[in-house]
Amino acid sequence: MGLEKLMGKTSVEVLSYLPELEWKLNRDEVKLRKFYFVNYGIKKIIIPKREQDEFFFLSVEELPQKIEGNKIFVEKGKRIGILSLVEVDSTQLKEVYQGHIPMIDIDTHNTSLDRFEEKDLLKIIKEKIGLLEIQQGLILSSGNRNYHFVGMGNLLNEKELLDFLGNCLVDLRYETTQGEEISLAHPAHIRHALNPLRGLEEDRLNFLSSKFVTLRVSPKEGKYPKVIDVYEGDKKW
Repeated sequence: MGLEKLMGKTSVEVLSYLPELEWKLNRDEVKLRKFYFVNYGIKKIIIPKREQDEFFFLSVEELPQKIEGNKIFVEKGKRIGILSLVEVDSTQLKEVYQGHIPMIDIDTHNTSLDRFEEKDLLKIIKEKIGLLEIQQGLILSSGNRNYHFVGMGNLLNEKELLDFLGNCLVDLRYETTQGEEISLAHPAHIRHALNPLRGLEEDRLNFLSSKFVTLRVSPKEGKYPKVIDVYEGDKKW
């Protein structure tokens, strides 16, 4: 897929590249049709899936113009997150339906992994991701030892998304030489993904699923999440 060319790219630049990739869902070849986003306020505790959060979508056709200059992702007091949920066209069945990009928030800040050099920490992360049966993906740095993993090529249906999140809780764990067990997958992030969305009028987004993962794509303190490594499932580190 040539993911290496995305090294050093920002989250917004990655977003613009996603429609160019080959995707499969339920073994069917599909084309990305629509992305979903949430605009949420910045507070000490960020709780997505609130009634006041603003959900919106961008079609693949309007995406380039809307993200030009990153303007829609920069607004004082707001952050934009992309949802795992996408709308796709089936190239074989000629149908429109939903899938999920496999993605997870990985947070090692304030753990004993803080003392690791980043190259060693990334090696650990990729070895653990290997347990999730994901073929390829990107690791983005969100700053302060916080990372985003985004799987590429294979979308998940909702059941597979739930399995993926459960496996993240079990498999993305690291045991130190002192016997300390550290959860690499942020538990609060998974909780938000599994909680049902309340207070959302049915007609606001017809394709909005009650369960989805959210990752920030807007800047924090002026810095966007940026690709720092490529994951390939058949490669050993």
